[in-house]
Amino acid sequence: MNEEDRKRARDFVSHLFRNPNIKDEPPLIAEGLLLNFIVQNTEQLKLTFKTPQFFPHLSWNEVLQIIISDLYERISAEVLPLLTEFFENINYDVLNKLNAGSPLPRNFQKEKSIAFLRMIFKNRDVRYNLNSAVTMLNYEIIDKYVNEIFEQRGFLYNEIVRVQRTNLEVDEYIVFLKILMILRSAAFMKIDCQTIGTVKKIGLNEALKMRGKFSGFLNEMTGYIRSNLPNLSDKTIRLAIKSNLQDKMTEVEEASSRLLYILCTRYHNYKPVSRVDRGAESPDKSWYAIARKNAEHYGFDKRMLEELYRIAGDNNW
Repeated sequence: MNEEDRKRARDFVSHLFRNPNIKDEPPLIAEGLLLNFIVQNTEQLKLTFKTPQFFPHLSWNEVLQIIISDLYERISAEVLPLLTEFFENINYDVLNKLNAGSPLPRNFQKEKSIAFLRMIFKNRDVRYNLNSAVTMLNYEIIDKYVNEIFEQRGFLYNEIVRVQRTNLEVDEYIVFLKILMILRSAAFMKIDCQTIGTVKKIGLNEALKMRGKFSGFLNEMTGYIRSNLPNLSDKTIRLAIKSNLQDKMTEVEEASSRLLYILCTRYHNYKPVSRVDRGAESPDKSWYAIARKNAEHYGFDKRMLEELYRIAGDNNW
């Protein structure tokens, strides 16, 4: 492979990004669509890439390597700085407050967090599931909803503060929930789970398909993340992992998991609306209204949806 090959790969990927079905999608969603296109059109692309204007001297695997490499470089350049900036600037005293041990230095926590982020970001499944976190950071979704929840002191506040026993101020809880929001995607990495008798590495999707194995997977994944992020408590890590699960799979005191499950579902395929037609419900209020009717089917906490619906309506979100 030479520089000319890389240039042709860049041109091909740029062409795919201009596709009408892809160009308006968020980068992490667009990546998945592009990869699906390549998989679905493999046989035709093999023939195309053997023509003189492409890569007649390269094998199919070599072509895939440079295309996927170019795609990853584009996605990481666009998305990773936002996530890295978050970990560079947050107040790590929040995590010290939640841990029973001695406080850890800020620089140590920052370096560990960014290193772990960069490691998991290389995983395609993790990247795809990070899209809701990227969207919510960009639009400050956690900030606006948590501020309302703490101000109104209704059902959600009671679940978070009294039932979950979260001893955090509103600004601290915003940071905490954002950490969970990003960390939850790590559950989709495949890891060794020898204690539950698996031969192959498995991630959350595989564990949920194995009867009676999820508890063991949860322990293994918690230990794996803790080995990389010693500044996090097991409880914090479990809240993050379980925010990928339906409410019936969470414990009573895991309100943050249930709240994030709803918000991340809402904002995974979010498209901002520039103007709401007169008489129409605002986008968030409309989404929560529909979600309330199907709460049991999707595994949402209906009482949380009721309050989110009211908050969205009150604020015309």
